[in-house]
Amino acid sequence: ELTGSRRTNLRGNQPSNFFCYCAVFRKKAAFHSQQINWSIDSFKMSNPELEEELSTEFGDIGIDIEGNLPVLEKLTGLCKTFKLTAEDITAQWMTFALKATECTVITEETLDDFEKKQLLKGKKTSNVKKSSAQTPHRKSYTGNNISSLFDEEDTMLGSYATTPESKQSIKRSHITPEQPSNKRFASIDATPISQRFSPASLSTPSLSTPSAKYEARSGKGDVLASFGQGVDNSTQIQWNGQGIQPHIRLYVDSEEDSLKKPYKHMFQKLQDKADVLNEIINNLAEDMKSSLMLDESESVAQTTEEKAIFSGRVCCDSVGRLNAKSVVLEGSRETSAGQRIPLDLSEVKNYSLFPGQIISVQGTNKTGATINASGIYKGIRLPFFSAKRKNQTVNEDPFTVQIACGPFSTCDETLSYKPLDDLLSTVTKAVPDVLILLGPFVDSKQPLIEKGEVDDLFEDIFAGCMEKIQRAVHNLSTQVVLVPSQRDVFHEYVYPQPPLIDPLGGSTDPKKIHMMSDPCTLMINDVCFGLTSTDILFHLGAEEAAAHATRSDRLGRLADHLLLQQSYYPLHPTHEDVNLDYEAFERHAYMPITPDVLVVPSDLRYFVKDVEGCLCMNPGRLVK
Repeated sequence: ELTGSRRTNLRGNQPSNFFCYCAVFRKKAAFHSQQINWSIDSFKMSNPELEEELSTEFGDIGIDIEGNLPVLEKLTGLCKTFKLTAEDITAQWMTFALKATECTVITEETLDDFEKKQLLKGKKTSNVKKSSAQTPHRKSYTGNNISSLFDEEDTMLGSYATTPESKQSIKRSHITPEQPSNKRFASIDATPISQRFSPASLSTPSLSTPSAKYEARSGKGDVLASFGQGVDNSTQIQWNGQGIQPHIRLYVDSEEDSLKKPYKHMFQKLQDKADVLNEIINNLAEDMKSSLMLDESESVAQTTEEKAIFSGRVCCDSVGRLNAKSVVLEGSRETSAGQRIPLDLSEVKNYSLFPGQIISVQGTNKTGATINASGIYKGIRLPFFSAKRKNQTVNEDPFTVQIACGPFSTCDETLSYKPLDDLLSTVTKAVPDVLILLGPFVDSKQPLIEKGEVDDLFEDIFAGCMEKIQRAVHNLSTQVVLVPSQRDVFHEYVYPQPPLIDPLGGSTDPKKIHMMSDPCTLMINDVCFGLTSTDILFHLGAEEAAAHATRSDRLGRLADHLLLQQSYYPLHPTHEDVNLDYEAFERHAYMPITPDVLVVPSDLRYFVKDVEGCLCMNPGRLVK
């Protein structure tokens, strides 16, 4: 059309004129029955359903991308390119966030980095293997360059007797590293701990701008989440206590199961650790067999063409994140001699697995090399306290509980405990019957503490917090429960963690202030509370491999894993921030019963959910 008799010079014309010419050309081409491939990259078809799912999934982990069109468009493109669902790419982002060193915001640039380091990792590895398998190019010599061959041989022979010049000036520095290298993510470059990415930044509402000062915060006293019939967010909820002193005690089957003082750790033997891990498989597999009426478990390597039951621990076949193609099942020593067999999940439509999970699989093993799963049993819940006391009366007197999770100081360069003061002022006004405070009280991630620029002793800082707490509840009927955190720099860095030691030299009232371990199962009157300050939800979310035919509640599913596994920390191997002692773990980190209220503070989005009769809640952090 343009090069015919009616040639038109396009230079200087407006884009609209060009589209007019194109429209004329298309009409004539259609008239002459010519097939034309017409595409304009700038006009991309949007996918509102996928964008809505992405906004919801990232909102569950505390990242607000709703309305952020560049980020949504980039994420949608990544989902289509790598054939991922919204839930899959969210899980991949959580894994990337744990490994990232400088990623503090989610933008187009950080998504490019996410694509290169996380999504394209497998492709790069395969390309490297292909290139290394190619035959190296041999250098040919002629009469003109044959002398260079002898020069190369002299250089090579000389290198055996002397140190290469390029390495003579390099001296090894004998410095103790500030932080051990992460064995699971050895490819990530070393970065000072002060620049290490913190998952708490994910929950900041405004990710592209610096956080506002504490005094300038908005929304003080707003109700962000509520649960229960007849609760109206428009009305002011009254949190005043009943003026009674409920009975607070640990729920333990025996005194040996209670963790009341520090213990020796870092002395566990490999054989003892293996015995504990094997015992965990046997106990939960036996519970599932008796409760679900399953057949006797077969060896994971047993060849069978008929459906059978295989019980064991979920593991990953390589170093990295678990996925549907890398799941292996590790059997117990008694049934399978500890063997590991790959698990084929192609016939299972709904599953959610993580490393360390004890499951029973119904399926076949026709070759003895792969278990073809047709059904998965993910564990069994323990009975509630009311079910155990069904023939006895249960104390139903109402009481009020307030819960807060640290840090209790500002996250700036001032180390101010103004948030703790404001919290205690609300306690003096409402006078709750019980106040539960979960650490950290002296946070290792606070900038001044992280840089070592604090002159006071950490124990003295915690003593100051204790004085404020004791002074606030001295004349009140409120009882206080304190649970430590592994981020407390003054306390034992081990899981399970022993209770805090009174920094005031025994001047605290034991009837007023109760020191509990992390984790702990607490009875307040006849209501059971399960408490842990370790961020198990975030650790599970970064390692879980899940697939569902319909949309599933991710946060509720993560909390349900704890109930089904009957453990406060079922992940194995543990996250690098968790220093786990397996002998103490077997005695103190398992749930004796299903708690009525499960409190699992996390950097993920706050929530209150009813999970099969257990009220699971994430109160969030007092200071972000």
